[in-house]
Amino acid sequence: MRVGPLAETPAGHVPPTVRRGRTLRHGNVVLVTRPTRTAPGTRTAARTAARTAHSSAGGAAVPGGVLAASQAHERARQRRRRWRVGWGVLVALVLAVGVNQAARVAADAVGPQGGSTAGDRTHGDGTSGGEHAATGLDPELERRFAAAQDAAAADGVTLVLNSGWRSADEQRRIVRDAVDKYGSEREAHRWVLPARHSAHVQGLAVDVGPPEGAQWLSEHGEALGLCRTYENEPWHFEPLPAGADTCPPIHPDSSWGWS
Repeated sequence: MRVGPLAETPAGHVPPTVRRGRTLRHGNVVLVTRPTRTAPGTRTAARTAARTAHSSAGGAAVPGGVLAASQAHERARQRRRRWRVGWGVLVALVLAVGVNQAARVAADAVGPQGGSTAGDRTHGDGTSGGEHAATGLDPELERRFAAAQDAAAADGVTLVLNSGWRSADEQRRIVRDAVDKYGSEREAHRWVLPARHSAHVQGLAVDVGPPEGAQWLSEHGEALGLCRTYENEPWHFEPLPAGADTCPPIHPDSSWGWS
């Protein structure tokens, strides 16, 4: 059989692979199979995929389902890692904001007598914000102040405890701070009593706020058993003396305790 000349192949064209047909004989029966063609690149792609699967399994053949499951597991692991990183950044931001807010509170927590009241704060519902803000007070004074808070709330007024019981050491520190603040002992003594005379150290005084709450208590405190004590400290209240029906005269300032 003559075979004519091969047709020219265009540049860049990859001819398909042609497999010859096969002739099968069985007795008087002759079967001739048709030749098959393989599309260009098919074998290469199949071999590349096989090599990839083989490498992924460390040399062992990997079924397609197992490979897909492995890839899905890796994607899930990467997503979890991104979530952990995101949550870490969020927590860091929250902590940074909290520290900044705490610093502002500390800066604003210097009481009118020059001492820190941050550890003596209570919320508007009367719960203590510090170790001795309420529990260190005389029980009767604490009861009267709680009743005053309820009465003020009924009138739509917020009344909070800014400073209550203090230790003698804390009172002495407040005295030193007042001297630094006012520039002289004489002026400082108008605002702070020595520890031996301080009603705060005895658990028998409260400094209240805000200003509207202090004003409300000045007007209603006597009926509730609470008396404003100093002219220059509208926030400072002490219990109505036992057996008295009215509050005693108000002191001009705290200088009486230094004489």
